[in-house]
Amino acid sequence: MGAAAVAVTISATGTTGRVTSSPPGIDCTVGTCVHEFTTTSVVLTATDDGNGTLADWGEATCPATTSCSLPLTMNRSLTADFRAPVSNPIPSTVAGAAAFDPDGSLLVVTRNQGSSTMSMLRLAGSTLTLLDSGTLGAAARTGYDLSVATNRVITVVGAAEVGTAFQPFKTEIHPDLSTETGNLTVSSPGDGASRGVCHDATNRAYVVGSVADAASMFWANALPGASNWDMLRNTAATAEAGVARDVAWSTSGFWVVGETGAQGWLGRIDGSDGSTVAETIVPGAAVLTAVAIHGPDIIVAGRQAGTNAPLIRRYTGTLGEAWSRVLSGTADSVQVVVDAPSGATYVASTSSVPVECSLHKIDGSTGAIVWSRMVSTGSCTALAVNADGVAVIAATSGSALARKYFH
Repeated sequence: MGAAAVAVTISATGTTGRVTSSPPGIDCTVGTCVHEFTTTSVVLTATDDGNGTLADWGEATCPATTSCSLPLTMNRSLTADFRAPVSNPIPSTVAGAAAFDPDGSLLVVTRNQGSSTMSMLRLAGSTLTLLDSGTLGAAARTGYDLSVATNRVITVVGAAEVGTAFQPFKTEIHPDLSTETGNLTVSSPGDGASRGVCHDATNRAYVVGSVADAASMFWANALPGASNWDMLRNTAATAEAGVARDVAWSTSGFWVVGETGAQGWLGRIDGSDGSTVAETIVPGAAVLTAVAIHGPDIIVAGRQAGTNAPLIRRYTGTLGEAWSRVLSGTADSVQVVVDAPSGATYVASTSSVPVECSLHKIDGSTGAIVWSRMVSTGSCTALAVNADGVAVIAATSGSALARKYFH
């Protein structure tokens, strides 16, 4: 066969990178490197400098992974785009949940410790520059999770101080961050909290959490602007005794994670009546703290029993295990999100000693670790993903930081 030329251009913003080939021929760190191959294909491998990440190959057949396999039926030209992460301090003493708006900006819930009020911040997508902020009422509340509907209505859930108790709450916020509606609390004799929220295809919000008096999970849905919650419980199911910590929507139903009997629990919930359709105890997990969906698959994250190491497991829609990964160290908290186009899984974990927030990128197909980064001292409080990157919120005593890494 004839020779096919491959041209690789290195583009680096605030960082450096290297691209090599198999078979050998390209070893490029700057500018454009060209080599003619007589093979039917070539595999290009990108290596970052340990700070930035590969954001794009500029080639439709290659996702933003470190390896790109090209058939050589013609001359090929690629640009390896390496980018350093962008960071911005958050004007808050306590940072909470975060999510990307459909417009590309990052929304962050914070609590102002001095006044005990909760605020929403909007940071510009590519630079994380503070654009806008709004104070959400006078009640003392802490936001644990938020979800942005396709109509851009923002739903925040968490715990509200009512007298000497904490009660689950949900509130809806207009995209201008100044209008708050549907501020609802759930009355319970003991402390409780709403811990996870997601939207379905019709922009209806679904909430999970727990109440301490019965140590029970609750499942609720609320139409935008509704005056009360449609509380859905199934106290006869053994899985209801525990804490529900996160929820994600898929076309097959709602997937909820938490723990019951000191074991990690994953269940699929029928959105119409709150009944448990399918469930499993996740082997080796003491608690599950986050869930994400990729196609028919479910990715869960939590802490390993005995060691408290970060544990990530991918299941098929029928609850068959696809892969499992245990990260090194111990974790106080673990979050997980998935990049929809590539399937890459991102995990943010907080180590105990020293207290540090780390981000890990995991190959969605195999469970192999692609890279790991120490984001900041302090705790990871939130993780969010959109088309061009993943954002981590880290908080230390008296300060908080938003940092975005590019795919």
